[in-house]
Amino acid sequence: MKQKTLLSVSLIFLLFIIVAGSCKKTDPEPVVLTNPAQSTGSTGSTGSTGSTGSTGSTGPTGGTTVCDPDTVYFQNDILPLLQMYCVACHNPSLHEDGVDLSSYSAIMGKDGLVEPCDYHESELYEAITESDVDDRMPAAPSPALSAANILKIKTWIMQCAQNNQCN
Repeated sequence: MKQKTLLSVSLIFLLFIIVAGSCKKTDPEPVVLTNPAQSTGSTGSTGSTGSTGSTGSTGPTGGTTVCDPDTVYFQNDILPLLQMYCVACHNPSLHEDGVDLSSYSAIMGKDGLVEPCDYHESELYEAITESDVDDRMPAAPSPALSAANILKIKTWIMQCAQNNQCN
């Protein structure tokens, strides 16, 4: 009986060691701020105008985030793409198909348009990767987005579609 108990305890301990050893702890990458009192996040705190998401803003307290090459920034990367390819039709005045892509708040305010962290459920990603050329956005005669730009949008969504910017 003692041998079975000892064997059972040893196996449980060994299993615990294997499971605990397989977990990898990674430290998050630091965000460098020139003003430590300022925080960044998905609420749009880096923009001074709120709903319009001013691209030149460094935040209400003047702090800036240093650009990380592995991060896609809404204000630096995504909004300029949308302005170049989409906003002519999908703006507050025209909002074709009920879609306004002119600001972060307009994009995130429409259910299903962008599902943070899940590009499979995001209508925006589906529209730009549609296999039927007649349904793909941007519509002809506008040029299609490049593979690099599609990847940039996909990565931004997978990084949880934050309203972020950097300098």
